[in-house]
This record gives sequence, structure tokens and C-alpha cells, in this order.
Amino acid sequence: MDRAGRAATGTLSGPAVHAVAVHGVWQVHAALPQLPLVGVGGIRTGWEALELVLAGASAVQVGSATLHDPTAPARVVEELRVELAAMGITAVAGAIGLAHRQGDDR
Repeated sequence: MDRAGRAATGTLSGPAVHAVAVHGVWQVHAALPQLPLVGVGGIRTGWEALELVLAGASAVQVGSATLHDPTAPARVVEELRVELAAMGITAVAGAIGLAHRQGDDR
């Protein structure tokens, strides 16, 4: 019990929830593609941010990583730019939900 007499609960964050976050964004974007989504969960690198964008997130949050590295958000933005450039994409908007459209050409 905490000081207020409530049952204490634990939380899970960081890398442990990243795959679940990507899957959740994927599912919501598939059902409601017009809805802007914020991808949250386990983002430590630009690649992990890109995974959520490809799944359908319009924006991402870098949370727990900042506890270890206060510069993580700025670093993730730069790494995301590099990942996008490697794909020939100049803006995040061009990658939103792209993974949903990859099978359309087959």
C-alpha cells in the first residue's frame, strides 16, 4: 500500500514495450488511417522511431530514454533524418503508415 492506502502497482516502460507499441499503432492506423497517432513506447533510436512512423504514427515520444540520456530526443530526431534519407524520404509525412502500403504493389 502507498501512503494514501491504495494498492501499489508497477509499470513497464522502455524497450520492453516497443514491440507492443508498434503493433498497437499498426492496428489503430489500419482501422482509422485518417486519425493522427502519437507513437509511444521504447524509443531509444531513430530506427525505433521510424518503426512507429511506418506503422502509422504521425509523431513519436521519447520518454524513458531521456532518464539515461537527456539528449536522447535531439539524437533520435537526427537518427530519424538519417534513416529517412536512406529510404529516399525527405519528410516524416512521407513515411507515415508506409508499411501498410508496401503490399499494395505485389
